[in-house]
Amino acid sequence: MSRKNPFYYNLPTQPADFLGRWPLVEEIAADLSKPRADSWAVIGGRRFGKSSVLKAVESRLMEQLADCGQGDRHIFPLIVDLKGSETDTEQNVYAWIIRLLHRTLRRNRVVAIDLSRTDLDKVRSSETLSFYQFENALEDLADYFERHWGPLRLALLLDEVEATTRFPWSETLFNQLRALIYDGPLADAVKLVLTGSARVIQVHQEGSPLLNAVKIVHLESFSDADVQDLIARGGEIPDEASEALQAQSGGHPFIAQCLLHHLWDQDNGLAQATLVKVEQIVHQMRHRRAADLRGWWEAIGDSGQRAYALLADSKDWLDERALLAQVRGTTQPLDQGLAALCYHGLAVCDESRQRYRAVGALFRDWFLQNVAWKAEKTVAESRTELKRELAQHKRNLYALREQAAVFAAGETPLRLLNQIKAEEEEIRRIEVELERLEK
Repeated sequence: MSRKNPFYYNLPTQPADFLGRWPLVEEIAADLSKPRADSWAVIGGRRFGKSSVLKAVESRLMEQLADCGQGDRHIFPLIVDLKGSETDTEQNVYAWIIRLLHRTLRRNRVVAIDLSRTDLDKVRSSETLSFYQFENALEDLADYFERHWGPLRLALLLDEVEATTRFPWSETLFNQLRALIYDGPLADAVKLVLTGSARVIQVHQEGSPLLNAVKIVHLESFSDADVQDLIARGGEIPDEASEALQAQSGGHPFIAQCLLHHLWDQDNGLAQATLVKVEQIVHQMRHRRAADLRGWWEAIGDSGQRAYALLADSKDWLDERALLAQVRGTTQPLDQGLAALCYHGLAVCDESRQRYRAVGALFRDWFLQNVAWKAEKTVAESRTELKRELAQHKRNLYALREQAAVFAAGETPLRLLNQIKAEEEEIRRIEVELERLEK
């Protein structure tokens, strides 16, 4: 008799099947229930479980809402997938949130709200709303709710925030949302939980007022125990297959779910799984999911790529200081690259947050087959370019010294001396970099 496959990888995990990140979910839900709550940003790579975290937060808050009594603070969660919004202007986003909020409140079975008596009902069909209209509708709803049941707090769970960052109006949106939660009249009545990845972090580094006003957390890979709990949902499995799944996924939830799903499908269960079968599915996944693997590689940035190449070459932990000595000349600071490696599930750090190692044989083998040779070519090209620059600087230095030779001792112009010094320093810098590349 055919049994239902318990492993899903193309859709967010439902709260009943959620595992591994409940401590984070509980922390966020508990904080949102405090009188002075924070807003949050949950950062993780693509297909790393961000949407599943939001669903779990929503579920936990709805459980709390069901236990609220008259006069209690009611925390009402609303998931907003920003990919579903029109994108001509930020006013489309506000209208989209209002429509979703109206629909969700109308269907909720916890509190019977007569929405016809609120401004929310009057603007729910608008295609665009100014921030002023948006804020007024929410304020009117909060006032109406408090008169009948008690204080209301809307927890707007904004998924795929990254989808908005490519539009010119995103800065306006971020600034207005910051005003909403930070110092506006609804600062206590509206809180945000955002999800995003590399682009959102870049916006943060550039000084976004919104992201400077929220508490940022990075998702991490599943622990060994979490992966074992996931595998256990499939029933009995031979030890060698279980160990192979652990090693291949490295705790990446999407990779683990995908491998388990296809392994289950082969024999309608895991009891007949073998090391050979796991390796066959891994080989297929490296080809079928190549776009995902490539996307993760591109998303970690140049310092993350350089650091990963070093980590993948080592079977042991590497200290951040040792990595810093070898990762030079990148446009992205090393700490950002290392953070990206961890929240994409390609590396883990120890408890000291100072040592790192690569995880996940599936991604590492894809890297070695598809990227490593290109990195070697890039090093060779960099070496050639540096040698060309070195030769030019040596020619410049020779010409400057010839100019200086016509002056008596102590009479060489300061400007000329500074030029000579600058060329000498540049020559030393290039020689050090060439020595590093030769290693």
